[in-house]
Amino acid sequence: MTPARCVALAMVFGACWLGATSAQAQYPAPAGPGAYPGPMVVDGPPMSPGDPGFSPYRTPQPMQGVPSVWDIEVPDDGTLLPHPALFSGSGFARVEYLNYNFSGPGDVLLGAPVADNPDPSQPFIIFAPGTDVPNFFGQVPDLLSTDLRDVSGIRATLGLEFANGGIIEFSAFMTGQRKSTTIHENFGTTDVPFNGGFITLPNAYATSVLANGQASDLFFVYNQRFESIYQSQLWGADINFLPDYDVNGLFHLRPIFGAKYLNLRERLSQYGIFQELAPVPAFETSIISSVQNHLAGGQVGVRTELVTRFFDLGAEGKFLVMSSTMLGEVSTTNFRFDGDPQVATSDSTTQMSLGFDLIGWGVLHVHPNVDLRIGYNFIYLSNVTRPAGNIYYNETGINNPAGVVIDMAREDFIANGVSLGADFKW
Repeated sequence: MTPARCVALAMVFGACWLGATSAQAQYPAPAGPGAYPGPMVVDGPPMSPGDPGFSPYRTPQPMQGVPSVWDIEVPDDGTLLPHPALFSGSGFARVEYLNYNFSGPGDVLLGAPVADNPDPSQPFIIFAPGTDVPNFFGQVPDLLSTDLRDVSGIRATLGLEFANGGIIEFSAFMTGQRKSTTIHENFGTTDVPFNGGFITLPNAYATSVLANGQASDLFFVYNQRFESIYQSQLWGADINFLPDYDVNGLFHLRPIFGAKYLNLRERLSQYGIFQELAPVPAFETSIISSVQNHLAGGQVGVRTELVTRFFDLGAEGKFLVMSSTMLGEVSTTNFRFDGDPQVATSDSTTQMSLGFDLIGWGVLHVHPNVDLRIGYNFIYLSNVTRPAGNIYYNETGINNPAGVVIDMAREDFIANGVSLGADFKW
């Protein structure tokens, strides 16, 4: 063999040897026919056949980059997260001083109609019973001078905004007790023309009564003193929901749906002192009439506002449909003579009452969280009972109890006046 052939054969043989060596390093031979790789244990030393718990199957290792079951997010069906808030967190508190006027009882006679006398509130001659002998120059008092104006009170309002729109308002108010007193005393005497001349008669006030339900000239006289006291008080509360119907721009408009409760309580007290001409002690007669009106029901209306940067002007009107429960009592003591037993009668009824509640206001913005407010309020209520109209003046005879009892009447009531206050917003 030539030297050249020997060199070429050596090069081929070396190349084959290097290739075989590289393949052996990259692909190791299996341990033997039919054998499996040894188990791979995640934690702990390798296991071999014969060890307790050995398995010829490969144990998978943890997968890198794949989240565990604890990391998987489950879609919320409304039970995993807290429920949304009912209120938005915005609202206001308002405090107002009220100065109201109540409708008075008017020209109500504190007695029964008098036979042949169309106006017994004007002085006239009172004759001795069953005779034509003048006894007194008297008159039947009335309530024309009763003054129920300038009744002070306070009102508080809380408003909360819902998260999904709309406002709910809670309001309560109370007035003070207004008392109007009329006193007549030191009556003196009057020269009265009678039978072509003049006679001097003592002045007096008197309670006129019916005789068994018929107009008469029967009177119970007070010749020393007469006093009437009229007391009145009103309070109430309501709750209203105002949806966001149109609250964008300069003019805002909101419907009103709510409920209201009102309580009107009044009392009329009459006290008269009579002194016999003979030397016997004077005694005091009392006639007391008291009422309570409970009105509760629904209200609907509308509120409109002109909203600017510096001030607001607004008005609202609500129509009221309520149940009116009326309670009344009339009692007398010593009505006909000293020691005449007390007689007390009462009555109650429930009827529907209709009414209106009208409010107008102006607001001045003095701070982002504070407003000053002035307003006017008008309330009208039907089917309430008042004390002056509930007294039935009657006499059925000395052998029977005093006949001044209750005869419940229904009337209208009006309250109106101004308010001054402030709003505190958040």
